[in-house]
Amino acid sequence: MGLFDQALQASSNNGQPVFLPNGQSPPDQIVNGMILPHNDVMATMPWGKLIALRNQAGSNAAAQAAIAPYEHQAYARETVADNPLMALPWAILPVGYQGAKLLGLMPTDEQSTPPSWKQLAHGEGGVVEGLANGITNRVRSIFD
Repeated sequence: MGLFDQALQASSNNGQPVFLPNGQSPPDQIVNGMILPHNDVMATMPWGKLIALRNQAGSNAAAQAAIAPYEHQAYARETVADNPLMALPWAILPVGYQGAKLLGLMPTDEQSTPPSWKQLAHGEGGVVEGLANGITNRVRSIFD
């Protein structure tokens, strides 16, 4: 099994750090001259760290496009995990946000990215992860 396949296999971890079977993190990637964590690692990073990466990327459009889906996923995951009752409105927000970007209704700057299906899918995935994490955390708190 190749390194990429091992990283994919190791990626189903519910927000925990990703490690390959040999204990190493998946390899970094280089996007338009910027070194970024592997996608499987970005999928588990907290929102604040992903925003820091986006700030570091500045006007590097390719790096912004690589980071944005995971940043949207993390924001939705953390918001819904904090309050699972937000899952319903947050299930609609990624669709509305990408639609607003498509129609030019969102302000833009050097860190803005065009609308994408990947951002939409990761935003919705973050809602599902957040709902699962929020419910799990609340059930655990009952028994702690």
